[in-house]
Amino acid sequence: MGRRLNTVIPVLPKTLQPRAVDQDAVRKKETAAKQKQSTSFNQRHRAKEQPRIEIGTEVFIRDRNKYGLVTQHSHNPRSVFVEEDGGTILCRNRSALVPTPPQQTEASTVPTTTRSGRIVKPVQRLIQNC
Repeated sequence: MGRRLNTVIPVLPKTLQPRAVDQDAVRKKETAAKQKQSTSFNQRHRAKEQPRIEIGTEVFIRDRNKYGLVTQHSHNPRSVFVEEDGGTILCRNRSALVPTPPQQTEASTVPTTTRSGRIVKPVQRLIQNC
């Protein structure tokens, strides 16, 4: 507490005089405590900063189950404006958006492998020659 309780026990007058508190030391201590609490919370909940989405990136909007295109960044941190396929412009947080992987235009020439490293060969009798 900030004051001494009034008792019948004799006390020196010097201890009854109010003392000024060092504001800088208190602020540093509170800042350190907040930082420690924040770090501990993030470790327990596996929280991490998500990478920023660039303008022009195609994304999947989770709450609408639709695809859209990032048009600009908002003045709020971690928020972007997304244009849906229908033309509607939405402001969404980074956690509500999933960047879609880039589309591959050509068939991959790299053979598919299993986890053990064996190359998977497609069955020739099932491949149709058109």
